[in-house]
Formats: sequence, structure tokens, C-alpha cells
Amino acid sequence: MKKILLSIALVPLAYSAQIGINTPTPTSTLDITAKDPTGTATTVDGVVIPRVDRLRAQNMSAVPTSTLIYINDISTGTAAGTTIDVTSVGFYHFDGTKWVALITTPSNNDWRTTGNTGTSPATNFIGTRDNQPLLFKTNNINSGFIGTAPNFSVAYGTGSLPYNAVPNLGNSAFGGSSLGLTTTGTFNSAFGLSSLGANTSGNLNTAIGYQALLSNTIGVSNTAVGVSALRQNISGQNNTAVGFQALQDTTGGFNTAFGRDALRTATTGIENIGIGYQAGFDSNAGGTNSQISTGSRNILLGMNTGLPNPAGNDQMNIGNIIFGTNVNGTLANPKGNIGLGTSNPTAKVEIASGTTGISGLKFTNINNTTPTTANAAALGVDASGNVVIQNIAPLTTTFKSFSIDANSATNSLVTIGSLQFRYPLTTCTNTNTFVQVRSTTGVNNLGVQHAMFTTAQSGSGFVNTTPLTVTTTFADIAGIPLNCVQDGHAQFNFFSYTDRTFYRVNVHVADGDSMGFGALGYIFVELQK
Repeated sequence: MKKILLSIALVPLAYSAQIGINTPTPTSTLDITAKDPTGTATTVDGVVIPRVDRLRAQNMSAVPTSTLIYINDISTGTAAGTTIDVTSVGFYHFDGTKWVALITTPSNNDWRTTGNTGTSPATNFIGTRDNQPLLFKTNNINSGFIGTAPNFSVAYGTGSLPYNAVPNLGNSAFGGSSLGLTTTGTFNSAFGLSSLGANTSGNLNTAIGYQALLSNTIGVSNTAVGVSALRQNISGQNNTAVGFQALQDTTGGFNTAFGRDALRTATTGIENIGIGYQAGFDSNAGGTNSQISTGSRNILLGMNTGLPNPAGNDQMNIGNIIFGTNVNGTLANPKGNIGLGTSNPTAKVEIASGTTGISGLKFTNINNTTPTTANAAALGVDASGNVVIQNIAPLTTTFKSFSIDANSATNSLVTIGSLQFRYPLTTCTNTNTFVQVRSTTGVNNLGVQHAMFTTAQSGSGFVNTTPLTVTTTFADIAGIPLNCVQDGHAQFNFFSYTDRTFYRVNVHVADGDSMGFGALGYIFVELQK
């Protein structure tokens, strides 16, 4: 009988649009009215929601959205899957993905935009608890993110590195549009507005400064520090530029520039080095356009240093005073010429003082008195200005005191090659004693010595005892003595002339000597009025 009555009682409910409990006029699909809505009754009115522990909620499947439960125990199950946010006892509703707590009153766990109190670093944070990037937006536009493992990329700034780039491995972008177009590039670091702004697949690049490496798309291993440093580089690799607009125009590789505008105009060249303000950029260095352009392997050190040939290779300029050409050797095989004061040296070392007659080479610690003892060959200069070692045998010269008035010097001798000059103690003898000039060796010599004009007559002492007569006006006047000051030989104790108004010369040759080809001897010519 009860079963029949229950069936009859439920029939109207099946066809009713609204159900009321404790009310005859329900106003919703289910309208529950308290039995004792007022007063002091102690009976319980309300709805008791199903009570389950966390494990039961975690194991539910095909849960309809908006299902309401009360979790009364969190010691079971885990904070994962659909119960990832179930960390405390309370009411939860299912949002279609997970159980979400019903918060009816403010909680200390709320993160307020006006500031928070009572926080703990151990439990309070801003972020996610699943393996998804944390995004930041301004005006609903992505303005940064913090990536997740294993990519570990990070970005901050409107239009900077997109969070969904693939693989987006190890990139760091700080500044609007920094790394903004990157797709497959990895391990890039960009700091500054538009730094590495066009990069797509380039890897291992570092850009610090506004528009540093702006145009780089596929270039790798470049380092740019400074506004517009390496700005035009597209595909070049292994360049290093530090300074405002350093290497701005280059598309080459393996270049190094330090200083504002250093190597700024270098384009396609490789392996250039520029250190100093406007090194390789000053357009007036040397009075000509010396800005580096397409050249390679050039070295410029110092402010405003330029190149003699802007498109040339293997040049060097240090401080606009030391220059090098063909500097392309190795440690094992050095090459090139070095010029001091000249930008086009033609020898290993060339010095141009800038003043005619001045070599420009100076030794501070030596002069014409050092060393005191000669110990090396002499240097000389050939017709082309090359410094050479003179290939001349050194002269051995013995110096002794010599005086034309001396009468006591002994064996005073000067030797030049095979010629000897001597002043002996005794002179004017018909021996081999040196008097004036004598050739000591060889033949075909001109001998000038004592007795060179003597005849073969023993002891005669004269070629001709008759006085030399120039004209018939001469007459002998004997008895005028002639002193041979340095000689003293008896044969020269007298001399005569014929007329007081004329001079006469007598030439005496000592006996035993001869006058002729190859003769050795002395000659004395004496004049007396």
C-alpha cells in the first residue's frame, strides 16, 4: 500500500516545473523554505551538502560543472589533478576542470592590489603551480612572461620575446620589442629597447643597449654593448662591439671594436680590430678619407686612427705614428713592414723623421764616445736610404807623438796600409832608415827617401857637382853654407848660387842609391837665397 501511495504522490512532481519544500508556491526549480524562519526554535533548518574527503573528490569522474561538495578531510588524497587547489577543508564547486573553493569572506591568502599584510615567503607568492608560463599583460597585450622548465626563457617589455616561441630555449629579453620576432633562436640575451629586435633564428647573441644588434636575423655569437652597436649586422658572426655605434654598419664577421664609433663604417670585412674613439672612422685622418670600408685583417689602435687604403687588407695604424703593411704573418712566420712616421713602409723597419738630413733614429744611452773600445762593424746608409753594415776591413793605426821640430823622438811611426811615416833620431844616411815617406813592400813604387838620386860612383855623393845653370847670367859664388836641419850629412854642408837676384836648386843623390822605376829612397829639395 505504501509503494502505491508513493508512486501516486510522485506523479505530480514529475510534471511540475518547480519544486517547493515547506512552501506551496516555489519560485525556482527548487525552493527550500525554512520550517521555522523566525523565532527561537532550536530545530535545524538548511541544506546539508554532501560531505566527502579529498581522496573521494579526486576519484570522482565525469563530474558535472557546478557540482557542489563539502570536503571535510584533506589528509587523504593529494593536491594534484582535479584537487590541485584543494588545500583546506571547505565548500568546493567543480568548474569543469578542477574543484574550486567557495570563498565567502576575505582570507589572508588573497593577494590584494592595494598591498598585503601577514604574508610569508614560505607560502605566499605570485605565480603558477602548474607547468605553464606566467604571463604579464598591459592593455591586454603581452608584456612579458616567465617561462617554465626546460626552456627557462624570460621576457619583460611590450612586444618582447613571445612566450609561445618554439623552442624558446634559454632566451632573455628585457625591453620593448627586444627579441620580439624570435622564433627558433636560442640562448640570446637582449637588454634594451629593440635590442635584437629582428632576430629570428640567430643564436648565442648578446645585445645591451638601444637597438644593439637591431637588424640581426640569423647571425650567431655576436656581442654588442652600446646604443646601435652592431646595428646593421644581419648574418655576421663572432663580432664584438663595445661603444656607441661601434661596428654599426658591419655585416662581416670576427671583427672587434672598442670605443665610440670604432670601426663604425666597416661593412663586409672580417677580422678587423679597432680600439679607441673613432678608430677607423675619422674621415679626415691623414688629410684623406681613411674610413675603413671593405678591408679585412686591419689593426687600428688609438683615437682617430685611419687607414691609408680604406678598402685594403692587412694594414696597421698605432696612434697615427706607427704603421704596418702586409701584416698577415703568423707567430712561426712573421710578415709585414713597419714604418715610423710613414704610412707606406717599404722595408721591415722604415723611419721617416719628416726633416731632410735627420734620420729620426736616436740612441739615448750611447753617443760618439761609447763604447770606449770598438767591438763591432760600422753602420752605413746606401743610396736608397737603407741602413747597412759596411763591409770594409778595419784600419789598424798606431798613433805616437810626432813633432816636426822634434830632435829626440825615437821610432815615431804612423802606418797606413803599406805606407809608413817615421821621424828617426838620426837622419840623412844612405841606409834604410826612414826619413820621410817610404813604401815598405812591393814594386813599381815611388820612393821618396835619402840618397835616391845618387850615382854609382862610390862616395861621390852627387849626380853632377856642376851647379845647375838656368841662364848665362848665373855665376858661382861659393862658400854659402846650407844647413840640412834634420839631416847633418857632410855631403850637404855647402851650397852655392851664381847671382843674388836668382835662385838655384841643387838636387843631391847619395852615393850607392839610384833614381828610377821602382826606386826606394829620400828626396830633399832645398831653396836658399
